[in-house]
Amino acid sequence: MNILHLEVNRAGWWRRVMSFANDATTLDNVQLRAAYLLMESDSPRIRARIIAPGDTAPLMTWTAADGWKEWRA
Repeated sequence: MNILHLEVNRAGWWRRVMSFANDATTLDNVQLRAAYLLMESDSPRIRARIIAPGDTAPLMTWTAADGWKEWRA
């Protein structure tokens, strides 16, 4: 089973928040929980991403304005 990471950026660098199994149910739960927590942040610049270890491009990104979106180059 593949592992993915949830990372958050508040001040210019990415910080890993958690690692989780890459399956549809877990991914949906992580996205939902993360969105609620991120929306409560007092930082208007906060962003999040879901990324596979060793990759440079995320699978998905989150902003307060757009919510979760699949990453596009």
